[in-house]
Amino acid sequence: MPGRFTHPMVEELFMLDGSYVFGDVGRMQRGAYVWWREHVWHGPAGSVSGYHLFIRVLGGPLKNEFSTEPAAFSYHPPYRPVLPAALAGKAHELTEDASW
Repeated sequence: MPGRFTHPMVEELFMLDGSYVFGDVGRMQRGAYVWWREHVWHGPAGSVSGYHLFIRVLGGPLKNEFSTEPAAFSYHPPYRPVLPAALAGKAHELTEDASW
């Protein structure tokens, strides 16, 4: 997937299985949840092991808009969630490695 991307609608993801990396915020595994407002850039993203996501969008069918600027990517990015203050204490970095 080239660089970062955004969508003109709200997007939320629930991770059913596998491992998926968003280079700007960290790695997701089973049970993880993420929500982006429309026009919020995220990524780049990828997976070594494969994944199953439940994706829901609000405001129309899913449409990806890709940046033309390259972005660095690592399958082991630092953990940098963006959370409301009330939820920050509930977040924790994955301590086990993915099963790949």
